[in-house]
Amino acid sequence: MDSMLYQVLDIIARNSKVEYHEEGEHVIDVKVYGTGFMSELVRNFLTRFNSKHQLDRLTTNHACLPNPSKTDLVILTCLFLTYLVVWMFLYLEAFSLRLRRVIASFYYRKREKKRVLYLYNEMFRKRIGYLGQMRKKVRKAIKARELQNKVGVIVALQRYFPTLCKCLKVIKSAKEHCVICNDPEDSDFHICSTKGCRLAYCKNCWKDVKRRCYGCGRNTETKDSDEDTSDDTDTSEMSDASDDSGIFDD
Repeated sequence: MDSMLYQVLDIIARNSKVEYHEEGEHVIDVKVYGTGFMSELVRNFLTRFNSKHQLDRLTTNHACLPNPSKTDLVILTCLFLTYLVVWMFLYLEAFSLRLRRVIASFYYRKREKKRVLYLYNEMFRKRIGYLGQMRKKVRKAIKARELQNKVGVIVALQRYFPTLCKCLKVIKSAKEHCVICNDPEDSDFHICSTKGCRLAYCKNCWKDVKRRCYGCGRNTETKDSDEDTSDDTDTSEMSDASDDSGIFDD
């Protein structure tokens, strides 16, 4: 911006200069006619105003034009360094804010322990609640026969011709998705082997559902399994998960 402003002012200074030459003669000659006393008095008074001079001068607008000068390299360097320091502070602000917890944990270790336990328990409870809600949703969809396992052309080719279409695994659209959390397929995925089911589960969700497929496992349930039974089962699964993983209290 500074360089652009300098270039504009320099162009104006070089191309807007105007010079004009004035040449001429200025003559003032007052003549009073008459022979009386008043005529002589006025003539003697106005004779002082008679003048004659030559005009020959060069006039220019050079004094009115801008006179720009380039900014010193040292000043530019200082400006850029200042901006660089400001951007570094903005970038490192998040890391510097994290140091508050580290410093506070050094002086208040018991408080830090309580804080860590609280965050762990809170995240654990949220995870259990989320998984329980998703399991209920999948169960209800299966019971209502509303769960549709969306299969694309590439996935279908891979299912029916696994040997020939094994190379299609590298394509993103050829990967299965977890029926609960909708995560894409990885090396630890579990796909139900029951014919006509083929529901996919990620490692964590498969562990949370006690390694029982919700798609075909419903055929083995008793006739009196209703919504209350499902809720009780989910609650017991959540409590079992809590017992397995453990929620700590200080």
